[in-house]
Amino acid sequence: MKTKTLILAALILIMPVGMALVHAQDTLPPNQTVTGVVPANGVSSWRFQAYTGGVMSFLVEGTDGFDPILTLSDASGRELTGNDDFDYPDSTNALLEAVTLTRTNVYTVTI
Repeated sequence: MKTKTLILAALILIMPVGMALVHAQDTLPPNQTVTGVVPANGVSSWRFQAYTGGVMSFLVEGTDGFDPILTLSDASGRELTGNDDFDYPDSTNALLEAVTLTRTNVYTVTI
């Protein structure tokens, strides 16, 4: 099975109350870079708990010609925002920068 490698960097810029983990296997750890693999024609997702007023940034760097698309969804699965090719044509990486979260919720980042 052909896969594409990605690097997801999540930076917590401002988290007034902090960030809690949801599940160990698919959890985005706070203040850490996550390296993962997206299956060919598939997606990878990470969940995290965030609090009202939290400000988050996410950068996904594709390797081996992988052109990532990044989305942020709430607990109900509603897509809140997304990005593809934040600096095209110089970069096909995806970036969500300084996203303010308006409610305490479990969120999902999907690539």
